[in-house]
Amino acid sequence: MTSLTATSLLLLAVTRYFCHCGHLRFVTRNSVIAISHHSSLFTGVNLIKVQHSTLNFSKHIHLTYHIGLITQGTQSFNAKGKNVINGPGQLQLMDPGITHDGSSNELKVSSKIFSISVSAIHEFLDQKNTSLLTFSDNCVEDQSLYSIFSQLHTHMAAGYANTLWLESVFLSNLTLLATRYGHFTEPKVYCLGRSNLAKLNAFMHEHIAEKLTVSRLANECDLTDIQLLRQFKALTGITPFAWLLRIRLETALQLLQSGIRSTDVAMRVGFYDQAHFINAFKRAYGIKPSELY
Repeated sequence: MTSLTATSLLLLAVTRYFCHCGHLRFVTRNSVIAISHHSSLFTGVNLIKVQHSTLNFSKHIHLTYHIGLITQGTQSFNAKGKNVINGPGQLQLMDPGITHDGSSNELKVSSKIFSISVSAIHEFLDQKNTSLLTFSDNCVEDQSLYSIFSQLHTHMAAGYANTLWLESVFLSNLTLLATRYGHFTEPKVYCLGRSNLAKLNAFMHEHIAEKLTVSRLANECDLTDIQLLRQFKALTGITPFAWLLRIRLETALQLLQSGIRSTDVAMRVGFYDQAHFINAFKRAYGIKPSELY
């Protein structure tokens, strides 16, 4: 089984690889995931359209805001201690860093997704960079906003000529969505801090093929090992290892899509055992590296 939220994580990796409109199709023995990706007229906003059959994804996070609309079928996910089932007419609202899973047992589920960077949210909603938009609920029923965002997704993906209209409608309704279902807060203060988290993220990307230790990561932030482990989990909801694993898998997906062999990809992203790489990739994306085409 698959879900909008889990499939979106896969798509974020794909988004970083494709600069323009692209189409992908993933096939497993029992499932098909068809993906179309489009750039939008806004910097920091990516448009994704997905059709999939029954798959299942484990807990993960996104690094951007996701506004999701199911156009056919239903799906469920667990987030913030709640199990939610959503379908047409409902908006799925996911903050960055929220741990969640996703599943669907339907033969066909179709969805549209807006993936919006944190910096874009700050710019669109005229908020200072330290403020965090948090949605009160991860799934809301609002037929009016659902219809508007669905039309916006279609027009933006198609390159609708009236950009002034698109900009006006998108920004006004994004503001309405944030006002109606979200609130801005100052982030909790952790010794690790957002700047150090960004530094660690860059460090992990730079040293992706190396055997990184907790001590080495802690030294980058002037923290003890225990402080890093506790504060990283408090800040992100997952462990440093889980974060690094996601970076490795997203990078692996990009390399595989560029035509590099699976065995070479595994080594380049820090997997020294091919079986371990295959198992980790399948747990994350529901398919083996060899099943990508």
